[in-house]
Amino acid sequence: MTAQGSSTPTKIYSKKCPYCSTILSLADTTCHACRRKVGDPDKHGIAIVPGKWKSYVYLAIALGILGGWFYVWKVYLP
Repeated sequence: MTAQGSSTPTKIYSKKCPYCSTILSLADTTCHACRRKVGDPDKHGIAIVPGKWKSYVYLAIALGILGGWFYVWKVYLP
């Protein structure tokens, strides 16, 4: 984080939970108040919400199965 007119970044010593605004140490990976996962802090000191990539993978698999079922239903079962 830089102040206006300053070119040196400010060192961040803690991070804030994006869900409940609890102050956490930089080493914490889960919030001790709300028990949610948190990532590294951004330039303002607020922890980044970790991505939910598993949900997207499961969605892609489900859509592939559903699309395959519709394809088979349309092509092979007139």
